[in-house]
Amino acid sequence: MTTRSNNKKMASDLSVVGQVRTALKSQHRLATFFGFLMGGLAPLVSYATAHYEIDPNLPLYTQVSTLMVVGCLIFSAITVFKWSKLCFNSIGGAFGFCLLTEGTLIFCHIEWLSLVALGYLIVINGIATGCSLALQKPKPIHKHS
Repeated sequence: MTTRSNNKKMASDLSVVGQVRTALKSQHRLATFFGFLMGGLAPLVSYATAHYEIDPNLPLYTQVSTLMVVGCLIFSAITVFKWSKLCFNSIGGAFGFCLLTEGTLIFCHIEWLSLVALGYLIVINGIATGCSLALQKPKPIHKHS
């Protein structure tokens, strides 16, 4: 584990299983709830936008929705890559899994398979974000007179 100057654990110091355990602790329920709201939104928006908003008959560069999908994919892929690297202990494996899940979410025309990828991505992003929120150092509350 990395030594931090404040001796506070960070989500990046934990394994995937450690992050899941942290996120599922009863004292971290609120952080995990908000983690799923914040982290799970990107895969949901990218799925819905790619499958229902983008017109396949128009060039992608002419559609603002394309930028939304790209932004969501970047946000999600960073977390998925980090988790996959921890899981597989391999940059190649991490890249492959990230491409597999994000690509299936956006490009697969088999609806159930795309929805499975959506589920994976919501869980990965939700748990990772929830764990990060749970382990954040609390900011002091300043009372104004």
